[in-house]
Amino acid sequence: MESRSSHDLEEVRRRSDLVQIVSAHTSLRRSGARLVGLCPFHEDKTASFFVNPQKQLWHCFGCKAGGDVFNFVEKTENLTFIEAARWLAQKAGMTLREASPEKRTQRNALAEINRAAAGFFKGRLRSNEGSAARAYLAQRKITDESMAAFDIGYAPGGWEQLFTYLRGQGFSAGDIAASGLCLPKQKGPGYYDRFRSRIMFPVCNAEGAVIGFGGRVLPGDEPGDSPKYMNSPETPLFRKGQALFALNLARKPMQQEGSAIVVEGYFDCIACHEAGLKQAVATMGTALTSDQARLLRRHVERAKLAFDADSAGFAATLRSAAMFESAGLSAEVVVMPAGKDPDNFIHEDGAEAFQKAVDQAITIMECRLRLLEEQHGGKDERSRQALLRESVRAIAELSDAIEQERWVHWLAERHAAHSKERAAVVEDAIWKQLHSRPAARKASGGPPAAKPERSDQIAARLQAEGQVLWALLSNDEIARKWLGRMRPQLFSDEANLQVFTALCGLAEEGLAVAVDVVRGRCAQAGAQRIVELAVLESADDEGELGRLIERLEDWEGGQLVQRVADEVIRGGLADPLPPEMEEMEQKKRRLSKRIGEGSAGKLPR
Repeated sequence: MESRSSHDLEEVRRRSDLVQIVSAHTSLRRSGARLVGLCPFHEDKTASFFVNPQKQLWHCFGCKAGGDVFNFVEKTENLTFIEAARWLAQKAGMTLREASPEKRTQRNALAEINRAAAGFFKGRLRSNEGSAARAYLAQRKITDESMAAFDIGYAPGGWEQLFTYLRGQGFSAGDIAASGLCLPKQKGPGYYDRFRSRIMFPVCNAEGAVIGFGGRVLPGDEPGDSPKYMNSPETPLFRKGQALFALNLARKPMQQEGSAIVVEGYFDCIACHEAGLKQAVATMGTALTSDQARLLRRHVERAKLAFDADSAGFAATLRSAAMFESAGLSAEVVVMPAGKDPDNFIHEDGAEAFQKAVDQAITIMECRLRLLEEQHGGKDERSRQALLRESVRAIAELSDAIEQERWVHWLAERHAAHSKERAAVVEDAIWKQLHSRPAARKASGGPPAAKPERSDQIAARLQAEGQVLWALLSNDEIARKWLGRMRPQLFSDEANLQVFTALCGLAEEGLAVAVDVVRGRCAQAGAQRIVELAVLESADDEGELGRLIERLEDWEGGQLVQRVADEVIRGGLADPLPPEMEEMEQKKRRLSKRIGEGSAGKLPR
């Protein structure tokens, strides 16, 4: 195992330029002492990604990811910490010192066992024992080139052939069992092979190291109760829901194409590669998981899902729009003829037909809404109402306000018979239904009467809140001057509110503002937020700070006006206006006056 001293890691950190490494993935522009750009880890439209060159830290206020140069490489290259350290060391012209072989950990032993097992399976496929497996692969139209590229092998039918081979290579019985390739016998001592009479597909990480296996039984070689496909169990190296078959081969083509094709099975994936669509990966027979979605997002922003429409994976995918949204991955569905998967689609209809289907992929939400139209296809009022309810339920699962607005408008146009006037009425009705759902209600229990705040506005507000807080944290004198003039309601985020409350507590007690003290008074979310704020560009002077606070007042005022409008619509509010609105107008006039009078000097950073 690579045992690396803290000195080695610090030297790697010192020689690594975070700005240069980040710039290979997103364009950065200077904003004061910091750099800002679009986040490479989610579909960012507001430049919510910040880099602090002096502290060599980064943070995204959209997806909340952040850290140092090691964390960034881990996420972008899909590497473990040790692999990221090795990657950075090589880039910096360093060689990390290795420990002696005696100190190898079990994790490294398992990696070596997997590598040896993959070689064993490949050799057996090319032997006389593998003739039936080769014949089956030929029947499935797998070429010799694909067998070599995917390192396809064969697990023979004997009970202990692999175990005997691995023991002969010097691996301990305990490590072999821990790899999941062999199991202890239920009666008596010894071990037997997990995979027997199966075509073997090595599963690799992004760097090409074998982390697990999938095996397809040969027809007629196993009892009827044996599963057709079998994967390695969970091990320190392999978790099926966190891995993607062929990622090591597809990573660069994905980045060149700007998208990935995701299929369910091994043969589906290989067929795509043989058809020239080398950006394809497979989920190994299940629906795409949230971990796999995040894994894809490290390499691309778009994924095209080519699942058999009759499969459980396809049904699960249609219910997973929110999962893709959370991962920052733009997902689309490749619509294929009924009863076909990518493998038989390509072999029966041709690669060109499949490529056309990929090019014409539609979004998950559009696919889901169109299927609902098919299910509730009647023209009577009851069918239309059922369709509207189910469609609203699907849209309500989206947390992104922009996406919600997009699909409400799409749905309204579909139901408006090309009439703009009717579309407006239908859209209003959809919003009312959407906001009547429990998940869309405000904490007060009342349904909002207007469209939700756009996600870019939310991100801008959070950035402004952060800049204000960091300015207060950075200067005790400024904090004392401004804290008494600010309201807790200015802060929409719970973590930001924790920081503000802690600052106010220090001021009330007459204590000086110190970052460590404030962190100590915050709960976990607030303490973490202070670390995140360090990458932000704070206000340069009091005038700018005042303008930021005025923006927060405007946002708060907009929310209050909306609450009042809701009350008016419900007929529950009469003149005069609420005292808090009059107070806010007075505070705004005072604040504008202070900003207009100018302020002293720059704020220290």
